Amino acid sequence: MLFEETFRASSHPIVAVVHVLLKLSPLFIYIMGTILNYTGVGFVLIFVISVLLLAADFWWTKNVSGRRLVGLRWWTTTREDGMGTDWLFESRVDGKSEVNAADSRIFWTSLNAAPLSWSVLFFMGLVRLRFQWLLM
Repeated sequence: MLFEETFRASSHPIVAVVHVLLKLSPLFIYIMGTILNYTGVGFVLIFVISVLLLAADFWWTKNVSGRRLVGLRWWTTTREDGMGTDWLFESRVDGKSEVNAADSRIFWTSLNAAPLSWSVLFFMGLVRLRFQWLLM
């Protein structure tokens, strides 16, 4: 299986699996929520769970998987005068010059596929005239 081989070739397979699961879990909750909404599961509960999972995904991507899989790191600092912030970006901070191809493929594919999936779900909600689900 292609997915299994890709994850086995990864330098950090656990980080890669968690990265993909955190990208998929809010989508799964959203899709299941739209299906289960007809059986009485509340929109607010699904919204809160999805937002919390998206926040966890953002944190994981920024602080763990981005750094481990492709060597990206970023943060903000406040200027000494307190009148603004500066964004600092680093790549390959651990001194490696080469990124594992499997890690890069997993990271960038899932990072680009998630917003594409949310866009498809947005347009499906728009066509179905389910405007409250468009909030997510």
